[in-house]
Amino acid sequence: MSLSLPHSSSIAASLHQPPRPQETALLAQQYHLGHVIERGPLSVINHAIHRTSQKSYAIKTVDLQKYEQSTGLDRQVVEEEISMCATLKHPFICELKDVISGDTLAHLVFEHLDGADLCFEIVKRTMNGFVYSEAVISHYMKQLLQALEYLHSNFIVHRDIRPHNLVLASKDNSAPLKVTGFGVALKLSEGNGRLAGGLVGVPHFMAPEIVGKREYGTKADVWSAGVLLYLLLSGRLPFSGSNAQIYESIEKGQYSVSGGIWSFISNSAKDLLIRLLTVDEEQRFSATEALQHDWLRDKDVYAPRRHLQETVDNIKRYNSRRKLKSTILSAVNTDKWSKFPIISGRDGTISASSSTFFQGDLPGGDTCHPDGCTRATQPTATDLIGAHKILESLDRIAVLTDAPVLPQLAQGHLMEDSSFKRLLLRTTNSSKSYIQLLPSGWTQPCTRICYSPSSSVILVYSYILYI
Repeated sequence: MSLSLPHSSSIAASLHQPPRPQETALLAQQYHLGHVIERGPLSVINHAIHRTSQKSYAIKTVDLQKYEQSTGLDRQVVEEEISMCATLKHPFICELKDVISGDTLAHLVFEHLDGADLCFEIVKRTMNGFVYSEAVISHYMKQLLQALEYLHSNFIVHRDIRPHNLVLASKDNSAPLKVTGFGVALKLSEGNGRLAGGLVGVPHFMAPEIVGKREYGTKADVWSAGVLLYLLLSGRLPFSGSNAQIYESIEKGQYSVSGGIWSFISNSAKDLLIRLLTVDEEQRFSATEALQHDWLRDKDVYAPRRHLQETVDNIKRYNSRRKLKSTILSAVNTDKWSKFPIISGRDGTISASSSTFFQGDLPGGDTCHPDGCTRATQPTATDLIGAHKILESLDRIAVLTDAPVLPQLAQGHLMEDSSFKRLLLRTTNSSKSYIQLLPSGWTQPCTRICYSPSSSVILVYSYILYI
């Protein structure tokens, strides 16, 4: 793999456009940039074709200046990510092929993955007649754990294992899973090294030691893999409610594998799940130990091939919430947001929004954004409080709409929450008023969101007017 770095050269300025950064000019010489695959507050991912080989790639462009200003971290963190990714060679890890970096931008050229993330692919394929069973889940979990075993053997902690960062290589039924999203990955100083405590990732997938801000190691990734296994088996996340309630449940290990869909899940799958979602880090399986479990090692015997339609239906609802969260994040991460008046949560006055983005204690669990994880803890900007509460409310309402396996715990917490009760009392007329606040050109997209068949979506959007 070659790492292409820009050298001094003159770049002619266009009569109609300012000169492009040197690194971007060098990129354009080698690659033809196509459509945008993803756009986040700090980076954009484009499909690209190499001009000589005509092969497809995915190019992640990081705005280094915005990164430093927004996260409080210096560009050395990005350079460490590049150095770490450059060493990774594994069939279940998305490979970094090239790097073109300069003073203002870093272009990371990755292998192109033509499939969607795992949860979206599951729904898409079952709609085409694909049988979704424990055997299928075992197949993908084994690939993930093999990737984690490789990372951990190289003293790397991914720290952001979630569906968005697990992408299928192609649309083929036999396509392997690929681990992506190494933006918050870190390398340990030694195999049994520890990382300093602090929140990182997205709340639903954080390990107890991370939630408790204690030192942690590679087994934090194994816990996240356990959360994913729970999701793939049931279609629901194991922990629900507000972030505070999620954190409390994680630290206590409060989740259920009985009743409902769990009546159709094998004891072997449940056994592995419990060993991954073990609060005591010392007792929790490592990736290597998990791979020796019967459910993964001999899926033909221990993983039934019975289709799990209820699980697929639940995953479909989970995906819908993720897409809505991503739409909200896309809105507040654009320049248009600065033209959008929003009612402040402190004194009810209307203030203009700044061009900041979510970080710190990010609500909403997994999103469809490449930058949707915690890098540095900073307070949410006043002008983003409304959108922040919308994202968190989506997960609170999900406790009711998904009929959780611990109703007395989750719903009890919610009904004691005065802000949530106010949310449930809002009417669809509030959503209509919300649309009237939108700048020109935003009405149609918001209409599709606000008038979703899901009443919970209407309620969440109406909430922004009352915070």
